[in-house]
Amino acid sequence: MISFTSENNFNMDMCEAFIAADIPLYKLENPKFSNFLKIYTKNNIPHHTTLRGKYTEEIYTKLLKVRTIFNVYKFSTEML
Repeated sequence: MISFTSENNFNMDMCEAFIAADIPLYKLENPKFSNFLKIYTKNNIPHHTTLRGKYTEEIYTKLLKVRTIFNVYKFSTEML
């Protein structure tokens, strides 16, 4: 489990946004793009392998929980 600081929150949110938008994390390695993010967010932009290693598993687990809850709800309402 990740200890939450503002940097970790930013990294988690950015990773989750990239995954939700279907943007490959390696796009962060584009110097122009990463510099843009760094300037306008005033945050350090991590290497894509850092995001993949620290955050994607937790995001995936959270997504599976949401899907499970949705499927249980969907199944129970179909039975009505």
